Amino acid sequence: MKNNDVAREFVCKREAKSGNMFTDGKTIWGYGRHHPVAHWLGFSKVLFNTDGYSVSTARHKSYVRGQLSSMSRSIQVYECNTKEIVDAVENQDQVVVLTKYKELEYLSDIMEALKNYCKSKGVKRFPKNKFEDEINKLCLVEAI
Repeated sequence: MKNNDVAREFVCKREAKSGNMFTDGKTIWGYGRHHPVAHWLGFSKVLFNTDGYSVSTARHKSYVRGQLSSMSRSIQVYECNTKEIVDAVENQDQVVVLTKYKELEYLSDIMEALKNYCKSKGVKRFPKNKFEDEINKLCLVEAI
């Protein structure tokens, strides 16, 4: 069996194994249980690992993503990191919460502008942590 075949079996929720990829039908791993590539949450949601390791790991992910996109039914793919998938695998009886934020390229510039504005209004202490928390709340993209 080839790696692409293992990816297809994962998408069909069946067990399979090749030389360096394997699945129990719920989770698919490359090179051991320390690196999950993807994990099913229920019928139509998949956690997909976006952490990069090597060219061969990227190929594993490409096989899985290709098989997921070829499915006739609608599947929601949630990009996450290795730790988030491992947590989901190890705590399958618990609700999975992922949070994704928009990236702010110029957060330091925004913070400096806010600091200067507060200073111009006579504010003695700039509440940096409070502003950062509020900005992060505004940048929340999704939580599942």
